[in-house]
Amino acid sequence: NSSKRCIGKATMLPEEDTALPVINNEPARRPTIQATFPKKLIVGAGKDFSLFCEADGNPAPRVRWRRQNTTLYLDNPLTFKELDYVEEGTYECVASSYGFPDVTREVFINVQGRPVVRLGGSSTLAVR
Repeated sequence: NSSKRCIGKATMLPEEDTALPVINNEPARRPTIQATFPKKLIVGAGKDFSLFCEADGNPAPRVRWRRQNTTLYLDNPLTFKELDYVEEGTYECVASSYGFPDVTREVFINVQGRPVVRLGGSSTLAVR
């Protein structure tokens, strides 16, 4: 009487067999994020900005972004229209695949440019 474990709806393996499940004719593997962006980016204030995160794995991972220490997910690519100083900070690319823990890669977005002073109402003063 041998012990078996289930690795899929229709697949049973002997307990001593450590083979990974096969998905799309390949062994399952955890997601990995490609190093396609640096750890720190300097972006001009007021500019449109987009950053793509590339990940692979089997099954193919879902790739999203989130601001560090938040649970709000953003689409990939990470896109900003007229980047503002409040958006400066650390963002995480998150690759998720069923059956594996999430994998992350961080980037710090440093927003630089001329400061803008808000004077109340609709007046704005730009320092040159």
